[in-house]
Amino acid sequence: MLKPTYTTRIAVDTRPVERAYARGERRALARGAGLIRTTARRRMRRRKRAARPGEGPTVRQGQLKRFLLFAVEPGELFGRRGTAVIGPKKLPGASGDTPEALEKGKRTMRTVGRGASRRRQSVRYEARPSTVPALAQKQNDLPNFWRDAIR
Repeated sequence: MLKPTYTTRIAVDTRPVERAYARGERRALARGAGLIRTTARRRMRRRKRAARPGEGPTVRQGQLKRFLLFAVEPGELFGRRGTAVIGPKKLPGASGDTPEALEKGKRTMRTVGRGASRRRQSVRYEARPSTVPALAQKQNDLPNFWRDAIR
């Protein structure tokens, strides 16, 4: 006796799922990066004295706070993961890499003096990090942004 066999094909459109994944990833990355940036900005204090090494940097005019930005680069679908970059933008009119030197601590060249006595001088910056401690402080909160990210 012959038994009948059946074959079924189901066509699944994966584009809505892929779009939801990309939207959720972008949103979760942006929220996490925004939280870290806000925490890093709060570490920067406006005060008259210079910050001690290891404290958040002192901001006199607030430029370092205003120019602390984040950017999100979405990843390829189910391939490379998306990334978020948080850090200071180069200050307008500034020479050198002072924000990076404050974050990591390093020796850099800086222009000192005015007029005819102006010269380049090597300056050593002690680390006064803001973003790395902010990331460490908020590390446990980041997975919450991924909860229900894909809808």
